[in-house]
Amino acid sequence: MKNVSKRNILKLLWQTELSTPHDLNKILLLVGFIVLALMTLVSCQGNGYHVELDIFSGRPNPTWNLTRAETKTLMTMLGSLSITPSVKIPDNLGYRGFMIKQGEPPSTRQPVYIIYHDVIQQSVAGVESYYNDPDRQIERWLLLTAKDHIDAGLYQIIQGDVENNGNP
Repeated sequence: MKNVSKRNILKLLWQTELSTPHDLNKILLLVGFIVLALMTLVSCQGNGYHVELDIFSGRPNPTWNLTRAETKTLMTMLGSLSITPSVKIPDNLGYRGFMIKQGEPPSTRQPVYIIYHDVIQQSVAGVESYYNDPDRQIERWLLLTAKDHIDAGLYQIIQGDVENNGNP
């Protein structure tokens, strides 16, 4: 959506002749399309990705947004991973990793990531891909981004799980 500006919109509307009711419908459709395009453009320029610490059952999980700089760091780290065969991510009680999505609510065309231990699951439009993060660098980094968004006790619990590879 390049060249979406007030000047271009007004120019396009000004050049349109209103000779029939169908022309008015065309203009209303065009204005609706432009509003939708601008809303999409604004939502894509948000603060980055939305992170959810998946830990609780029966109450809301802690959430926060990554900054633009943090989003860039995340994308760089994700881009360095190697693909791995399909792996089942456990659905246990307690800590179940981090979920990352763009926008709230997320678009079905945007990737959703689940980061749990050394596995990253990426889902886009129902298609899943799996990546290996053997040193758990992304999980450790996400935990650092959580520090200002979750209470200290919860942070220590998750830190213990991450440092001990899930072993008590």
